[in-house]
Amino acid sequence: MSFFETRFPTRISYELVGSAGFNTSVIECASGFRKSNSEWDESLYTFKAHVPSKGSPEWREFLSFFLAIAQGQANQFRFYYMPDSTLVDELNTERPLMEAIDSTHFQLVKRYQYGLGHYTRTVTKPVMGSVKLYYPDENRVIQSGYTMDSTTGIATFTEAPGFTPRANCVFDIPCMLGGDSMDLARIAPDVMQWKSVTIQEVRI
Repeated sequence: MSFFETRFPTRISYELVGSAGFNTSVIECASGFRKSNSEWDESLYTFKAHVPSKGSPEWREFLSFFLAIAQGQANQFRFYYMPDSTLVDELNTERPLMEAIDSTHFQLVKRYQYGLGHYTRTVTKPVMGSVKLYYPDENRVIQSGYTMDSTTGIATFTEAPGFTPRANCVFDIPCMLGGDSMDLARIAPDVMQWKSVTIQEVRI
């Protein structure tokens, strides 16, 4: 299995249903009480895509992606999910959108909060060129002294900065197809549909 730093086609519109999900086992005791055990610390996205009727240039792009990149379930790729695709780290945020691995390495993360509940998601596929790091107490961009790996979401500083930087960026989700077949339906001469494409997030 290989990971291709290539996006699932975005130039062509398609319908998309799905979102994040967890894996939870629930045990019901004889007393009627239930015990839930979460198997995953972080959720995984699952999507169902439907590519409506397209002419030859459009569906051939999807066909080329399926054959050359995805190859069924063999390979992984980037997927752009617009509703949840950005990090915006506001000034004076209590918890910046990076976590220290050690004194010189920092991982991009996205934080969610609702009431007293908190959730942190690791961001491993920032879009190249979109990442900006900031000093913690001012809206001043850190211009040099580090490299950002767009394949892992890890910033490496040449010297320990002595603080955890803030970050803004656009990011993709690492995904694979959920099946080995491309179910194309011929609607008219040179007009095709790709029905029920399952796209699953993967951990890397």
